[in-house]
Amino acid sequence: MLREGREHERKHLTVEHDDTCFYIETPTGQWPCDDISNVTVHGAGVRLPVFLAVGTAMVLDCHLGEHHVRVQGLVMWCRSEDSRCGDSAYRVGLRFNPRDVRNSSLLFLALRSYG
Repeated sequence: MLREGREHERKHLTVEHDDTCFYIETPTGQWPCDDISNVTVHGAGVRLPVFLAVGTAMVLDCHLGEHHVRVQGLVMWCRSEDSRCGDSAYRVGLRFNPRDVRNSSLLFLALRSYG
């Protein structure tokens, strides 16, 4: 068990707007993601400009240096948050597909080496 009482190590990464390396893809669109937090091999939290319904299928597309990883998953929750610029913003919880553990592990390892 980790010091903060969580079962899995978590990683947080905020990237500059000109260095966007994460995208969330759903059947209805694709959005850049410059704030990703609580990343584990099982899921992550992201900040997006759009509301996503619980149960929405998604792919987290990650480009970090020479690493390119795509992880499939589902939206587990989505809630509005105060935006830094007055625009709409949502904090979204993602659960990665357990059958995609290879890619979610690669994502976690890439984040560990990047940040």
